[in-house]
Amino acid sequence: MLRIAIFGLIMSLWSLSGVAEQLLVRGRVCDNIDNEDLIGATVRLLALPDSTFMTGTSASRKRVRGDEVEETSHFRIVLPGGKDKYLLEVSYPGYEKSFVTVNPSDYSDSEKIIDLPVILLPHKIKQLGEVVVSASRIKFFNKGDTVVFNADAFQIADGSMLDVLVSQLPGVELKANGQIYYNGRYVESLLLDGKHFFNGNNQLMLENLGAYAVKNINIYEKTGEASAFAGRQLGNDKELVMDVRLKKEYSTGLIVNAEAGGGTDDRYLGRLFGMLFTPETRITVYANSNNLNDDRKPGRSDGWKPADMKTGVRKSNTGGVDYLVEKKKQNWKVNGNIQVSHDRFTDETGIYRTNFLPGSDTYDRTFRHDKSRTFKVVTSHNFYMKHKWYDLTIIPRFDYNNRRSETTTAGATFDYNIQDVTFGDLVNIGKDATGSFFSDYVNRYVREALDRSKTWNSALDANSRIKIKGTSDILRVGAFGGYNHLSEDRFDRYTIDYAENASNNQMLDRYFKNRPNHNSRIGGLVGYNRSLLPNVSMELTYRFTHSEKESNSTLFNLHEAGDYSGHSIGYLPSMAEYTATIDQSNSYMSRSRTNDHTIIPFFNFGWKVTDGNLNGQLCVPVTLSGRHLDYLRGSVDAHISHNSALWNVESTFINWQSTDKTKKIELFYSVDSEAPDLIDLVDMTDNTDPLNIYLGNTGLKSSHLHKVGMEAQFMNPRKRLMHFIKAGYQQLDNGLSKGYIYDTSTGIRTYRTYNVDGNWQANIGYGIAWQHGPMTVQSLTTGSWVNSVDLIGVDDTDPSKNKVVTKGINEILKWSYAIGKNSVGINADVTYHDYSDGADIRTWTHQYGANALWNITERFQLSTDFNIYTRSGFSDNSLNTTDFVWNARLSYSIMKGALTFMIDGFDMLHNLSNVTYTVNAQARTETYVNVLPRYFMFHVQYRFNRQPKKRKQ
Repeated sequence: MLRIAIFGLIMSLWSLSGVAEQLLVRGRVCDNIDNEDLIGATVRLLALPDSTFMTGTSASRKRVRGDEVEETSHFRIVLPGGKDKYLLEVSYPGYEKSFVTVNPSDYSDSEKIIDLPVILLPHKIKQLGEVVVSASRIKFFNKGDTVVFNADAFQIADGSMLDVLVSQLPGVELKANGQIYYNGRYVESLLLDGKHFFNGNNQLMLENLGAYAVKNINIYEKTGEASAFAGRQLGNDKELVMDVRLKKEYSTGLIVNAEAGGGTDDRYLGRLFGMLFTPETRITVYANSNNLNDDRKPGRSDGWKPADMKTGVRKSNTGGVDYLVEKKKQNWKVNGNIQVSHDRFTDETGIYRTNFLPGSDTYDRTFRHDKSRTFKVVTSHNFYMKHKWYDLTIIPRFDYNNRRSETTTAGATFDYNIQDVTFGDLVNIGKDATGSFFSDYVNRYVREALDRSKTWNSALDANSRIKIKGTSDILRVGAFGGYNHLSEDRFDRYTIDYAENASNNQMLDRYFKNRPNHNSRIGGLVGYNRSLLPNVSMELTYRFTHSEKESNSTLFNLHEAGDYSGHSIGYLPSMAEYTATIDQSNSYMSRSRTNDHTIIPFFNFGWKVTDGNLNGQLCVPVTLSGRHLDYLRGSVDAHISHNSALWNVESTFINWQSTDKTKKIELFYSVDSEAPDLIDLVDMTDNTDPLNIYLGNTGLKSSHLHKVGMEAQFMNPRKRLMHFIKAGYQQLDNGLSKGYIYDTSTGIRTYRTYNVDGNWQANIGYGIAWQHGPMTVQSLTTGSWVNSVDLIGVDDTDPSKNKVVTKGINEILKWSYAIGKNSVGINADVTYHDYSDGADIRTWTHQYGANALWNITERFQLSTDFNIYTRSGFSDNSLNTTDFVWNARLSYSIMKGALTFMIDGFDMLHNLSNVTYTVNAQARTETYVNVLPRYFMFHVQYRFNRQPKKRKQ
């Protein structure tokens, strides 16, 4: 036995010594152009000299950093004992193989780990005859759950901001208001290096951050702080985000981007944007002054259309500061911002409306001239701290708005489809008997309005989550409150003429004193989240909200105060004179109180299934609402109490995602219930506007909007192909609609809120993006079917249902080809609408174009686009047009690109017009707005960045 024990001990020591001689080899596999990880690359260990296969592994490793999971191409492989040489064979589809020799003799006996340099794989090169085609930079790829867009792979004009880059991303749609959609899904947050920026104001980052500083743009579903604190995935704690990642040289230190320019027609712009980074802080300052109100960029291929153009001329001056301090070791962070703006705005709009009426239609022609001036201050802050057993979030917000506006409106209603009417024609109706239509109108009005208003809002939210010791349960408590105050003075000069009832003509000078008006809200919540099974949890929340609203409006008929007509609008006589002109029937006092008790059951689950993961949520809040209204208007003294139970379905879906994250299918359903406004239940008459009278309706019910849909996304990383399909249906039950009765002799509409059924719509869409070498193709095809129902009556008849069915199809196609640092592209956007039943209209809008970016020399660059916009099928012939629009930019860069001189030309053929078109069950509306005339602008952009000394290379 002793001999056996000694022999076993010797063998064990020998075995341990053999293990000690083993070496661990670590490495990483990347693309040799953009250094992106080639996740899943195959690594094979071969013995030399005969290349015998020993073992193998996959280059894939996950790292958890806070609430994010990062997948990389790191790998580990163990060498057998001994001093033999080995060969690592590394391969990845679409790439050349790479071989790395590992010789253990090159390392000392004390070394146990060999760290290899990054293994860079080159793209395969295909030789066809005498033509050699090599792969270009990859524009997008998958990294686990994240879709990564390589910013350097996109050709954009010198001096471009982030918005130009984002608009070119395959599958991404950038709206004029800064909203972003990816494969048809709304992107809830635009982040900068994983952090929120300016309280979600996308435009600030899009229009001020230089595209040159961006390395990657990542799109993924981000888990929130609640799940990070709980240590497990909580329900309703994910959002789809677009995360802008800066290049290394711009992610720490100071970035400054300044621009100034002037152009024809007195156009000007000035911009200053600076960010200071440290490992724990970020401070951003910006200032912007311009009178462009224009988001066009020469050379863009994002499908911009005249209907997307911002209307009017805006002189805008804005500035702000955003800050972030994050102390990870102390587990707290604070961020916030303040924004100040002053705008002056002028606009001219023409509206052509066809009213669908039983028997025969009528036609409205309206022209509006607007001038306004607005001063605004907005500030928001967020403090978050985390302890082992609890966390705390405090969010204070405040904003102030001071606005003054002047509006002149001229409008008329006709019994026939009149053409070529102008603002001057409507103002001068009846003054010149030579006009063929001057006596053919039903009614005509000219209205001047002067508004002065001040609004301020404040709010405070506080939330905390508490871990229950000994369990994984979470207790959530919160409190919130807010206050809103409005003070408004409005003057109204109103002239109304009736062709058949001249005795009813009116000339009104009125003053509306709308104050004091204020709202308040206060409440709290308590919720408990419990894990029922692995990856299955339930949360039950109770929320109480108490709100009060007070509204006061006093109408003074100044035209009754002696000889007032000779005074300019906005003049007030003595208090004794104008207080004697109170219109009691159109002055009111309103007081309302609401108590809402809401129970929110929430279920969340996630299971592994064959080839993927199945996740889902179910949330069905039920609100018991008690509302009370005291309303005094002339002889009407109403006291209404209304109790209701409203149920909703929110954040409810089920989805499946493949294990490799390349396929995802989701089904979702929601219900949005809305109770009628208590004021609509008051039996009263509001004839403040003599041409549009509003009545109450005591028999209204709550409405319910049902939405169901499906989304499916697929990506083939090897073929650089992604596509999606999306379908949806929604139906509105007991829809709250303002139907009306039309008086054919006067053109007066008498509105009342009704419940109406029959409104529904369905849509389907398919999109695809494909990169093949230097060529990129994108296509989006959508179809829709909308059933619109409203209530319309004529003269003494009760309103009856009027229906319009709208069938539409849209095709957007983009093609681009990169030639080194240059690119060319073509695009098309075609839309067809067929309106039937209540309307018999067919419209087409076409857009065809080409764009190019060409580096003439190392410093000179030309970017240009040419588009043809065609409209047909509009009722007013002046709106059926074909516009040829050509924009271009010539730039010259020096100082290694730090200083760029640019000359822009917009609408150089001077052919641009702007029309929007809407149809519902009541009317077809065509809106024509003024656009910026063609202009040229010379501007200079300077960019500067400075890194800490320890980061310099």
